[in-house]
Amino acid sequence: MDHPQHQPRRGRRDARAPSSLRWAVLVLLALLGSGAASGQTALIEVGAATGADGQTVLVPVLVQCSTPFEAFSFGISHPATEVLLLGVQTGSAIDPLLGGVDPEYLILDLTPAGGAGYVFACILTMDLSQQLEAGVGHEVLRGEYQVLPGNGSGATSLLPTSALGAPPVELLVITNLVEITPSPVDGVIERIGEDCNGNGLDDLIEIAQGASLDCDGNARPDACDIADGLLVDCDGDLIPDSCAIAVGQVPDCDLDGIPDSCQIASGAPDCDLDGVPDGCQLAAGLGDCDGNGALDVCEIGLQPGLDCDLDGMLDSCAIASGSVADCDADGTPDLCAIAAGIAGDCDGDGLLDSCEIDLGTALDCDVDGMPDDCELVSGTETDCNGNGVLDSCDLNGGGIDCDGNGVLDSCEIALDPGLDCDGSGQIDSCELLAGTVEDCDGDGQIDSCEIALDPSLDCDGSGALDPCEILAGTAMDCDGSGQIDTCELALGLGDCDGNGQLDSCEIASLPALDCDGNGQLDSCEIASQPALDCDGSGQLDGCEIASQPSLDCDGNGQLDGCEIASQPSLDCDGNGQIDGCELAAGSAQDCDGDGEIDACQLAAGTAGDCDANGVLDVCDLAAGAPDCDLNGVPDSCDIAGGSPDGDQNGVPDICQSGGAPFLRGNCNNDASISISDPIFLLEFLFAGGVAPFCGSACDLNDSGNIDLSDAIFSLTFLFVGGAPPPPPYPACDADPTLDSTQCPVGAACP
Repeated sequence: MDHPQHQPRRGRRDARAPSSLRWAVLVLLALLGSGAASGQTALIEVGAATGADGQTVLVPVLVQCSTPFEAFSFGISHPATEVLLLGVQTGSAIDPLLGGVDPEYLILDLTPAGGAGYVFACILTMDLSQQLEAGVGHEVLRGEYQVLPGNGSGATSLLPTSALGAPPVELLVITNLVEITPSPVDGVIERIGEDCNGNGLDDLIEIAQGASLDCDGNARPDACDIADGLLVDCDGDLIPDSCAIAVGQVPDCDLDGIPDSCQIASGAPDCDLDGVPDGCQLAAGLGDCDGNGALDVCEIGLQPGLDCDLDGMLDSCAIASGSVADCDADGTPDLCAIAAGIAGDCDGDGLLDSCEIDLGTALDCDVDGMPDDCELVSGTETDCNGNGVLDSCDLNGGGIDCDGNGVLDSCEIALDPGLDCDGSGQIDSCELLAGTVEDCDGDGQIDSCEIALDPSLDCDGSGALDPCEILAGTAMDCDGSGQIDTCELALGLGDCDGNGQLDSCEIASLPALDCDGNGQLDSCEIASQPALDCDGSGQLDGCEIASQPSLDCDGNGQLDGCEIASQPSLDCDGNGQIDGCELAAGSAQDCDGDGEIDACQLAAGTAGDCDANGVLDVCDLAAGAPDCDLNGVPDSCDIAGGSPDGDQNGVPDICQSGGAPFLRGNCNNDASISISDPIFLLEFLFAGGVAPFCGSACDLNDSGNIDLSDAIFSLTFLFVGGAPPPPPYPACDADPTLDSTQCPVGAACP
């Protein structure tokens, strides 16, 4: 994936995503990171590269976080006059993690608002099933840049930024739905100057480091001057002729500024083909070693046997001058003897084997007449440690072979370093057999090596494997987890109260410390959630209730005492018990069924008990206590309160014949008789309406009872010409009839 602008999982990769889609992904990033980071760190680091004018370079961007992370966003800016952004490639961390499946969402904008650079936002997965590993720098992409000419050598900065895009894309890393602002680390592209040979190195640096020659000191590699025709290189060795001649690298015997080889190539005679024009040799008196006036080469041409080695020099002269060897002084150059098979030269160095052995310049440790080097080359002997001595001679001379397999231990280790895991220079199996190293678990591996490969095997850094310490009893593992307790504690695992003991072990030894059996110490649960112990007893409320259900009389999971403390009205009589529970248990009275304890209503004055018998007046009346005047007060209280009872029969005089005056039919006590009176009576009888002020006024038919017949009587009288009401009517007066319907003083009259 080189330049995708947006990439939903399994979706099409677009060259440029709509702005609405870019907004959507940015909102998703914001929602994912809606939490607040606590102690977590992250890093966005831009890499480095080097390039000359016009060259293309790749610069990686790495993202790192202290915890696994699932999303990130950033902008990378660059100077538009120094480099050109060509594109972006997916980094090495993305495809392996997702197994070739595209990220959940991805945005890339190569031409963002706010300046030169690009912005990148990526959500690997929405369900956190795929996250990048913590503590490691992950290459998420690589920017491809072209170095623009005309800026010279120097450094071009690539800066992580939150200033690109519209809206700007923030530097952001999302870990487990928590937002972290990462620390930025700038990147750089080192620009080099002129690079005439296009090898990626500044010419001046290349010359200074000796990688290219500049024999004429013009600050350009000679190869470039030659390629541009500024200098001549007739022999094609990439060294200008003038320089090669000046330093004596090539001869110019006639001092004409042209190397001899080029003159010969152009036709100058060189009969002996020695690279020197014959004229120079003759002029200098050279090429006639035996002084017979003829060029030696010509003599050889006439008699080839005079130059057995075909080196252009008479053998006799070569031997006399020492330019060829004749170590055995037989008059035949050694090379010729070797070429003819007369003598051996196994190593091909031009020296007879016998002479090298005699002179001591070649070793023959096994005294078989063949130099050791030759035996090694031919494979008839070995030198596994490369010390120039045959292995057989090393072994005979005391070389170590602890396992007796005929191979030097050092060679076995060199071929397979794993045989010496501790780098002691001794094979591990030999050390174990000798008992000089430990293998406490008997797995055939040195303990220190196992620890070096996996430090977690020695969590306490004691130098001994944790399982061995536990087995030996030198370290504790109270929970049988296979990990030393102190290590688990050091990691902050399983010691919520910080007492130096694993919580699971404390609970195992004293189950009462975890009364609800959820694997957590009760004290820690209370410390983190004080509401779990509302009464501050040090015990979880749920456990107190489970052991003593009466503490939660209403079964709502809360201690009664705590409910009362937070809402005192639940215990109106202050006896420490919720009123509803007292009523349900029958230990308190609620005679009127209103859900309130009668004693509390009496104490608060919200209900009456005029006779002080401990029973609400309404309940006395409901139980049959007489209330002849229907005023809601028992007759006995009316009499006790001053209502006359001349005959002391327990019935107020007002309820007996000759009582208070009233107008029969004036049921609603408005001093008139109309349709409103039978309606008032019907509402009282059947719709829960208020009680009549004067019961006798509603007893239209003077039957001594108030019922539906009275309403019918009133309607018949008013609308169909029925009989008028019995006295008192049509004026107020006392009731001439003694019955149960009575009227208190104060009834309205016309």
